[in-house]
Amino acid sequence: MTPRRPPFADYPTITTARLLLRPLTAADVPQIFPISFFEGIGAVSLAEAHEMQVRIRAEYAAGTLLHWGYALAHDPTVVVGTGGFYRGFAHDVGEIGYVLLPEYRGQGYATEAARAMVQFGFDTLGLRQVAALTDPLNATSGDVLRRAGFREVPTERPSESRKFVFDAPGGIG
Repeated sequence: MTPRRPPFADYPTITTARLLLRPLTAADVPQIFPISFFEGIGAVSLAEAHEMQVRIRAEYAAGTLLHWGYALAHDPTVVVGTGGFYRGFAHDVGEIGYVLLPEYRGQGYATEAARAMVQFGFDTLGLRQVAALTDPLNATSGDVLRRAGFREVPTERPSESRKFVFDAPGGIG
């Protein structure tokens, strides 16, 4: 399989049992404002959240990320979270991240989205590994990743972050 990387002719969407991972629009920004982040920094205003989406689109166009809104499959106007691949695809490794609005946490949406992104990473992007970094104090995110099939690996600075990986089938183990 020949790996395909962003930007795509048509922005990819992913459908799961309960979610539609789709590109975000300006109309979505008020919903996602509370969970709008860029390079780990949260938006403090609606205008800043809009600007973050502009920066995300620019990085997508440069081929360094894929960012989706997690919309409910039965009502794609309701966005429950965001996530995607960030920091490029060096050495055929993609790093995922995700965040859900508080009222949608604990319902399996993050695990469902993580599994879908991993599959997309292997099947479409041709990655050999998908990785995720979490805050050491965020045990819930580690639980999400384990349920999605990731395994934790040692890091140089365990007090700063925990690293989880998911190797492609037949990959690097």
